[in-house]
Amino acid sequence: MPLSEEQQHNKYIFNVTYEQIVLDALKKPKTRKKLEEIKEKTLLTGKEYAFGICSDGKITKMIEGNENSVDARDIVSECNNKVDLHIHSHPHSYPDKDRNISYPSEADWFMDLWMQPKLSSCFYDADYDTIDCFTTPARIRNKYVPLIKKAETEANSYVASYMYARDEEDKKRYSDMYIKKKAEYIKNVNEAVKEVITDIYPEYDFKDFAWPSPIDTQGHELYMSLAKTFPKWGNYNGVWLAKYDFKDLYK
Repeated sequence: MPLSEEQQHNKYIFNVTYEQIVLDALKKPKTRKKLEEIKEKTLLTGKEYAFGICSDGKITKMIEGNENSVDARDIVSECNNKVDLHIHSHPHSYPDKDRNISYPSEADWFMDLWMQPKLSSCFYDADYDTIDCFTTPARIRNKYVPLIKKAETEANSYVASYMYARDEEDKKRYSDMYIKKKAEYIKNVNEAVKEVITDIYPEYDFKDFAWPSPIDTQGHELYMSLAKTFPKWGNYNGVWLAKYDFKDLYK
């Protein structure tokens, strides 16, 4: 007797790995076409690009960055805070730069936390013609994202207050509050990203980890070294990573 639609769905869910589910999402014709576009633009210009797949199936506009970064946060608003996939690109790297790795950077982990895609974040790697996908677990998102966004919002409000203040004492007060909230924001970002990478590499000590500022700590250098020499793929306490060859999209 043929399986019902519900039985077929359950069979798929319980017998297919999360890695295959993400790959199937990337292989959808419209998504694959957009991936071909991001690959072409990245190889042509040497810049980073980004787009998103919204939960309703909408594909966002392509955002252009520079050779080191792309600000993809508008994807969240374009998807009405419901993102399934966040995809960006890493252009060809340089041997003397930290980004000479085929692994999520600290900034990549932060953007996954900030955007909270339901399925995964991914990047196209021009050096290896691969698509690396990764996601952070709900327990880390729920713990840190509200703190990060609250500090960010409050810091921005003090900038606005400073701009409109006429009294020098008020300006000083708003400036001091901005510095305090900015430090709180960076502290929460650091702790969130540190918890992610510690889940992947629990056997190493990242106690002095500090990103995005400063970026010359031993913890940061240790992560960069591990990402280059000992990249780990799989599920680590809910932190998930997978690598696909671009040609896998056509199988």
